[in-house]
Amino acid sequence: MTRGGLNPGPWIDRCCDPINVPKPPPESIGIMGWLQSCRQNYAETIDVLYSTNTIILSSEATITELPSLITHDHLTKITSLEIQAPITKDNVLEDITNLILPDPHSPRFPNLKRLYISMEWSGVDTRDPDPDELIALFDTLARTIKECAFAIPMEWFSRMSWGQMRSATTGKQITYSQLWRTLGNAEEDKDAHEGGFDVIQLPYVDSYPKPPYHLQSPGAGYWILEASEMSLSMDYDFLTGQYNDNYSDFR
Repeated sequence: MTRGGLNPGPWIDRCCDPINVPKPPPESIGIMGWLQSCRQNYAETIDVLYSTNTIILSSEATITELPSLITHDHLTKITSLEIQAPITKDNVLEDITNLILPDPHSPRFPNLKRLYISMEWSGVDTRDPDPDELIALFDTLARTIKECAFAIPMEWFSRMSWGQMRSATTGKQITYSQLWRTLGNAEEDKDAHEGGFDVIQLPYVDSYPKPPYHLQSPGAGYWILEASEMSLSMDYDFLTGQYNDNYSDFR
């Protein structure tokens, strides 16, 4: 689900590219039209629709207005949620946090078991978040979800992962572009950026969405992924602000 992985994330969606479109081309059948065509259809399947499918939100308006678009009863049925969040403000997760945790003690989606969020550039000039601030926001959301992952731009990921991803001697990337964050005690874990991170240790294979295989007792946690279409030989040096196309020791 990360850069170079076998399963690209939702930020890489080419299902409608001409080369991928089958003949005849697909047509939208409109699930809501089918549900509304018959009261029995609606009554028998609406709960199944929300409880067994992944609901995908892909615009700022949908994220902020979802509670007014879907009834509270249906929101409580949702078990899997994917959000493509445009980066339009300094607090990139403000709208998502307000959606999922309007009250820290009363989540809006009590049955939510899987949450996937990809943060994507939208052309708006915002400051790069401090890694500690970003991780603190991730932790708050992830503590309420069984399976959780956050995909962030390459530039942010580089600042967060530089010490874990690269060889101390060569500086080359030596593992997958993803970090496993172990959730510690909320009160005791004061320095989020300095602890609680693990990477895939080769020759272990990618374990996503499960914790890295080398961890004996991983406990609760979540993945931080790099959302990028660039080749594995391309990296970003947050110290210089330069993109480098170098041959990597890791393929």
